[in-house]
Amino acid sequence: MAQVQANGLNIEYEAYGPEGGEPLLAIMGLGGTLAFWPIGFLEELVARGYRVISYDHRDTGLSDHLDDAGIPDLMEVVGAVAKGEKPPLPYTTDDLAADAAALLDALGIEKAHVLGASMGGLIAQLVATNHPEKVLSLTAMYPVSTNRELPGPEQWVVDLMLGPLPDIETDREGYIQTTVNRFLDIQPDGSRGTGSPGYPPHRGHVRVRTEKELNRRPNNAGVQRHYAATLGAADVRSKLNKLDVPTIYIHGAEDMVVPPASGRDSHENTPGSELIVFPGMSHDFPPELWGAFADAIDKNAAAARARR
Repeated sequence: MAQVQANGLNIEYEAYGPEGGEPLLAIMGLGGTLAFWPIGFLEELVARGYRVISYDHRDTGLSDHLDDAGIPDLMEVVGAVAKGEKPPLPYTTDDLAADAAALLDALGIEKAHVLGASMGGLIAQLVATNHPEKVLSLTAMYPVSTNRELPGPEQWVVDLMLGPLPDIETDREGYIQTTVNRFLDIQPDGSRGTGSPGYPPHRGHVRVRTEKELNRRPNNAGVQRHYAATLGAADVRSKLNKLDVPTIYIHGAEDMVVPPASGRDSHENTPGSELIVFPGMSHDFPPELWGAFADAIDKNAAAARARR
């Protein structure tokens, strides 16, 4: 792992695979660090010849934390958006996309295939639309939608994902267990988690990722700032209408965090794009599908190569 200056920030990144491989930038979702990408999935991409670069967003992990920005009032953000006003945000999703483009510049990478998941899927769309000169192909997995008319997650999902966690200093194991349980198909009390009903989450995989994230400076205030940026994101659909790179959208048919209508809407607003919906999959990375994900990304990248 290493760190570079990008867009005025110290950004922590990690690269996998041969230096001569085609670069592929992997953008994680809300509050997630580079550690949240399953290493087995990244290895599938490396096996197909890619040089995979993942990184910690601003306000996460070992990248700069913007503690002076304070904690946003989420209801104020929602209220401003509902009135058609500019929401009060510490930074925007466009800023997060500029970080990604600047990271490629800092690494001397002229163009890359871009992959994003969840909020990272929205950021990937913005890298492709705001910085098209940097993008060879776009893959967005369960991208967060900016279409306010689409259904969002049910309240119990929001409460589960953003609910309080045990204090990490005094109850590290409780913090880990609570975080892991959010992704499991069945909670200890018998209620649903956000995992894939068709691919029951592997507790071991989720725990390993959670423990890795704990070693990367957890920042709950940063999660709130990410969430505010997502809630206040400008509608990207008019930009997607003009997108001219090979694009695929991957979504789980059972996604409760970002409902499948989001991926479908992005697909319908992106000319020439492809939508792949996996039955039984929710908002996660089932190990059984890593190869299928990598094949789809590789096929999309091949379409980009064919254009050259």
